[in-house]
Amino acid sequence: MHCNKCRSLNFFLCKNLSSQLFFFCHYSTSSQKLIKEVDDGFTLCNVDPVKHSLKHVSQIYSIPKSIATDALSTAIPKRFGEVSRTIDDYGMLLRKPSLQIIDNLNRNKNDVKKYLLYGHDGNGKAMSLLHIIHYCLQNDWIIVHVPNGFRFIDGQTKTIVQPSTWNNTRYDQPIEAANWLNSFSKINYKFLHDLKTTQTYKWGKRETTEEGKSLYDVVSQAAGRNIYATDAVGVLLKEIQNQNKVHVLYAVNGLNAFFGKTSHKYNGKLVEVENLGLVNHFVKLLKDKNKLKKGTYVTSITQTSQFSQKRVDPQNLPMLLGEKGFDFVQDFEKLEIDNYNDEEYEIMMNYYRYKHWLTRDLSVKLREEVKFMSQMNPNLVAKICAAL
Repeated sequence: MHCNKCRSLNFFLCKNLSSQLFFFCHYSTSSQKLIKEVDDGFTLCNVDPVKHSLKHVSQIYSIPKSIATDALSTAIPKRFGEVSRTIDDYGMLLRKPSLQIIDNLNRNKNDVKKYLLYGHDGNGKAMSLLHIIHYCLQNDWIIVHVPNGFRFIDGQTKTIVQPSTWNNTRYDQPIEAANWLNSFSKINYKFLHDLKTTQTYKWGKRETTEEGKSLYDVVSQAAGRNIYATDAVGVLLKEIQNQNKVHVLYAVNGLNAFFGKTSHKYNGKLVEVENLGLVNHFVKLLKDKNKLKKGTYVTSITQTSQFSQKRVDPQNLPMLLGEKGFDFVQDFEKLEIDNYNDEEYEIMMNYYRYKHWLTRDLSVKLREEVKFMSQMNPNLVAKICAAL
């Protein structure tokens, strides 16, 4: 937990990072006493995520490049992706919150667990989510993943909203829906032919998907005509929720988007968030009557949320989620993702130096200055090291 003074300092540092980096890069001396290291200062974890446990905390695990750039491509956080592509290594620090969840999943695979990750932006919520998604992928789970809930509600993405083909109070988002279906198919391709529809679905006046057809047929229906993409997402989620053969991970980054305000307009009028078909489909899975029969929920909320809103204290979950959203997560286990602790910070500084993301020699003074400037916020540590 952070005091208000620390939060203010962290925000101040974020806003003034550019000027601080200019000063630091030009006035930090290179004649400081170097820290002697017996080894590289970090421990590599060569164990598959399926076998990760709390004993691997603070170790560095490298996601195979073939997986990171394909099945997990939409789950890779922006900053982590930039670092990884530059150093040609998708090495991630294994932290306690995600390892705790993985440990719980290993011990209670048949229970439907629910988790909500919260904390300051840049602390590693998306990285924790990535770790858990990778674990579930290796365990042959179905992955229902929304990389950024705010893409569905924020008109800055410039995507189209149009009246629903079957419900005149709803609005479809054909481009966003088609993109999500493509991502879903990439990570879950092995299940699309095996899982079958449990009822017949009509698409317009002539086209249907009969009961007993594969989910691949549902996705294909939308692939040819985006007009059906939003409805296809709803069908897909309904069928996945009803099946009990395969474990399902429901993972959403930016869950609070589903209960916020949209900036989408139709005929000059703002569209209410509950009237967006895509949002409605994903919120349905949060309701008790539509709960997964076999699986786990791991979600996160963001602090900054929308471009038009002020930053909210990350501890204030009711404010971030709103009354309706907070009601949905009453039975979720809340896990705070904090800044690095001292050990994690030292490990990542050593790792960045070893991989030449940080090009300067590590010294006591440099470590302390980066620590002060970043407040050990993981995102800021990586950003500052890139400028040194």
